[in-house]
Amino acid sequence: MTKQKRQANRFYLFYTFALWLVHLLLPLHWSDDAIFFAKAAELALPDFLRSSSRVPVDALTYLFALHPLAWRLLNPLALLGFSVLLAALLHLESRREKAALALLCLYPSMFLAEAGFMATSLNYLWPAFCGAFALWALRAFDPADCARRWLPLASLLPVLYAVNMQQLVVVLVPLLLLLWLRGVARFQMRRQKAAYALAVLAHVALALGGAGFVFWRSLTGENARMAREAARYFPDFAALSLLQKAELGISSTFQGLAASLSLPAAAFLAFCVYLFFAVRRSALPKWRQWLALVPALLVVALVLATLCGAAPGLHLVNYKMQKAAYHSAFAADALFCLLLGLVAFTLHGLLQTRPARLQALLALALGLASRCMMGFSPTVWASGYRTFFLLLLALLLCVFLVQREAVNTARKPSPKP
Repeated sequence: MTKQKRQANRFYLFYTFALWLVHLLLPLHWSDDAIFFAKAAELALPDFLRSSSRVPVDALTYLFALHPLAWRLLNPLALLGFSVLLAALLHLESRREKAALALLCLYPSMFLAEAGFMATSLNYLWPAFCGAFALWALRAFDPADCARRWLPLASLLPVLYAVNMQQLVVVLVPLLLLLWLRGVARFQMRRQKAAYALAVLAHVALALGGAGFVFWRSLTGENARMAREAARYFPDFAALSLLQKAELGISSTFQGLAASLSLPAAAFLAFCVYLFFAVRRSALPKWRQWLALVPALLVVALVLATLCGAAPGLHLVNYKMQKAAYHSAFAADALFCLLLGLVAFTLHGLLQTRPARLQALLALALGLASRCMMGFSPTVWASGYRTFFLLLLALLLCVFLVQREAVNTARKPSPKP
């Protein structure tokens, strides 16, 4: 074992122990957690799941509501496993990088726990962990290696759990397809290529089937969840056209990410500031360096304008659990596209290699898609800022791609005069 791995393992041990201590003290009887505790005490599991569209997630919620100590002990392992898998997928090697990733993952995983720590983690963190495990297992799969031959079988059930989170479907399925397109080329023997392709396509089929069941239960299934949630949170939601729902997804994402005093906006501002300082340390022209400051300044201006009431067109949401109404905000959407274009342009300049550019832009696009699809749900506002979970992870991945590019550039020997 190398020195870097020993240092990383020591950090992970301390990290998990600290998380266990914190989890033993976390309050659980509040928000959605309190509702689940009350229902689990009164109902049997079949009755608890009768109105459920996310059967695996809610079944696990029921079990943890009866035995909360089990969640307190297992959730730190999920946090640890998620950061370890992301580090492996990103090819992080140093202890400092792995430690930074593990600590930064706590922000979207724990600080956005608006619906209760247990409910939020089981609906967001655990599906993401399962999806990351499936991607890692397929990437590490080797039909010629006995130890790695059966990895895809171990990730089938995690895939079924992952796609219970509808937002993750738009991220996981495209990544599985890209993994299939790229991965087949690395095997030389035809039999190995066929085995790999079959393993990946089985995961795609399972993901689509599981997601289809969840969407069916949510939209037209026996529990009529969509109708119930619309009546409670967004009475006019059914009257919106597909274009209006798509626009609602974009404008609500813009409001939460760049035009409100919120945790996602704070994270996005920190991301924009990081990009500016990364550009300042690069060899890009001066005009591109100062252009990279515009996204951060724009976010600050939008937040201040919203707080001061100077931009009524940006006040798009009822912040409390009240009846929502649709307000078109095409001007705000255009401003959001400009902001995203500047961010993408900055990332393109910072990342010199084509694979890194594609990875960063793909992460940003899939993260945005995961949040914008909330426009097709009547809980687009009621679900709160935890719906930015995957988008914030995408920004985090972009940071590590930029950081790795900067390290690789610094290691290159300067050309001789």
